[in-house]
Amino acid sequence: GGGSDEAAGASGREYVCDGILGEVGRASGALRGVPCSILHGRHDVVCPPQAASRLRAAWPGSTLRIVEEGAHALFEKPMRSAAMAALAEHQAALGVHSSGCGQSKRRRMDRRAG
Repeated sequence: GGGSDEAAGASGREYVCDGILGEVGRASGALRGVPCSILHGRHDVVCPPQAASRLRAAWPGSTLRIVEEGAHALFEKPMRSAAMAALAEHQAALGVHSSGCGQSKRRRMDRRAG
């Protein structure tokens, strides 16, 4: 049945999460002061919420946000919106202004169409 497939999937997820956590733990000194927003979807079935909490604890100065309507994929609107908001916050904190890439691309497309 599906039991062994489910167990294999769970152990694979744990391996990935533990691998990432191990890498972050080894680099925690270098990561100190590097801005990091950890976004975790409430409905994420790929990575458990405990992994996000452990990642937050391993990365000095990081923040953790639970995206209530989010799951795992960045292409889903709740996660994408949370990521865009986090990027805007980091830009503001660093004094960086948006390059307006989307706007210039839109202008180029409008010129071609007109």
